[in-house]
Amino acid sequence: MSECMQFPDTWEEFEQSYGFEDKKEIYTNGSRLIQSFRVKQWLDHIAEPDRKKGEWIPFTMRELTDEEREENPEWDWVFTCKLPADGETVLLTNGKYVWEDMFCCDDGCYFDKADDIEDYDGYAWMPMPEPWRGDK
Repeated sequence: MSECMQFPDTWEEFEQSYGFEDKKEIYTNGSRLIQSFRVKQWLDHIAEPDRKKGEWIPFTMRELTDEEREENPEWDWVFTCKLPADGETVLLTNGKYVWEDMFCCDDGCYFDKADDIEDYDGYAWMPMPEPWRGDK
């Protein structure tokens, strides 16, 4: 199973979504903490240049570190690329065929019509193009 990170637009939203309290004050004086791998994922995401519509975004993944695996034993790997938003309809390709599909993030990440994909190597997605409006 994969882990799906939703990328908030602001630091405040990111901190709210992924921060947690050091309730026992073992590591801090009660400050909110965020796992370092989450911060790296978010920083990589916001540093990525805006992709143009019509450009394929290949899926990239990596295996979990030992520390991540201890915290999340049900995950095998994590995405390291920009992902569609939960519920977003996109174009999906396996390099041979192209189809429209909806990206879902609830109990893991998957595509509605292609929920049997176990390895996203060789797959890519792109945002839906703007509808043609004719000559203006």
